[in-house]
Amino acid sequence: MSSNKFVWAVALLAICIITVAGAPSYGGSIPIVNASFEDPVLVEDDWTWGDVPGWTPVGANESGVWNTTLSDFDPVVAPDSQNGICPF
Repeated sequence: MSSNKFVWAVALLAICIITVAGAPSYGGSIPIVNASFEDPVLVEDDWTWGDVPGWTPVGANESGVWNTTLSDFDPVVAPDSQNGICPF
């Protein structure tokens, strides 16, 4: 066997070993608490400051929940929820 063919055979063998020996990965769902910021329930155009249930603020930012008005999304409606996040 020539050295060129030997190099290709070793490279092919290495690729096969790496492919077979690689750890399998599995996908799964991750639950997100209060994903639509519906807790606490607020009346239209009301807002709160402080902790958002299910979320942890990062850094020195203040946070809260704001329930937008229908006019904030004219001519379309809010895409998911009644309340919105106020990430200040």
